[in-house]
Amino acid sequence: MKDLIEAIILEAKQKARDIVEKAKEEGKGYVDEVNKKWDEKEKELVDKIAKEAEEIEIEKESWANLEAKRIIERSKEKLFNKFLSDLSERVVEYKKTKAYKDWLNRNIRKAMKDIGARTVVIKLPKGDKTLLDSDLLNAKNIEVIDDLDTIAGFIVQSKIGDEIIDATFEEILNSHMFEIKRLFFDELDLK
Repeated sequence: MKDLIEAIILEAKQKARDIVEKAKEEGKGYVDEVNKKWDEKEKELVDKIAKEAEEIEIEKESWANLEAKRIIERSKEKLFNKFLSDLSERVVEYKKTKAYKDWLNRNIRKAMKDIGARTVVIKLPKGDKTLLDSDLLNAKNIEVIDDLDTIAGFIVQSKIGDEIIDATFEEILNSHMFEIKRLFFDELDLK
């Protein structure tokens, strides 16, 4: 009987070992599966973080480029404004020349002809009245006013004011501003 008991114990131990072995195999498969899923999640997380970091870097670069463009545009605008200021100073000097006097008289006559009114008013900047030819100054159908708030140029209008030709420095400049800017920046190669 002792042999029978030993055989039963031995068989029970073998079954226990088989169960433990089977459990180990199943557990190993489960652990392998959990490790595999963990590795996949870890890779997804690393990829997501890398992509977000790249997007942040691209966004930072875009903002930096935008700020650089703003700074360049402000600098270009300052440079252009300096050019306009220098141009204004040169026009003030140009007004002292015979060429300006000739331009003024020639273009006032043309404006008067274009308006076609019998009686006109000529508005000039202070001091420019002395530059007019005597036939313009002494004509009975022309009224000359020299208190126009402009650097140079003139305004000719019909006596009743229904027709006006504005050839002031500022008006000429404003009407050609786009072209002046384009030429200025093309010349400096700062498009």
